[in-house]
Amino acid sequence: MHWLLSLALWQEELSIAMSITNGYSDKQKQRKPYLMLKYFVVWSISILLNTSGTWFFTELSGVNFIIIKAIVAIIVAILWNYQMQRIFVFFEIYACAISKNE
Repeated sequence: MHWLLSLALWQEELSIAMSITNGYSDKQKQRKPYLMLKYFVVWSISILLNTSGTWFFTELSGVNFIIIKAIVAIIVAILWNYQMQRIFVFFEIYACAISKNE
């Protein structure tokens, strides 16, 4: 059970650092508080998915949690974080870039 606490704390510290560095580097015309709220929603669900996925698959399989955590983190990063950053948080940047290229 100690691994679950260490995992949650590590994930939270890393995510806070990433949200501070990435969240304020926007070049959009959106207001920063609105952008940060969207970023915080994606970040919060990411922490939930990483922690619960690691706990579930570690309890289910009995494999070392470090291996499970790495696999879950890669899956969540590709299927949740990247997609939601692209579609939900920074949609206007992609829409503007596409319309300029046409």
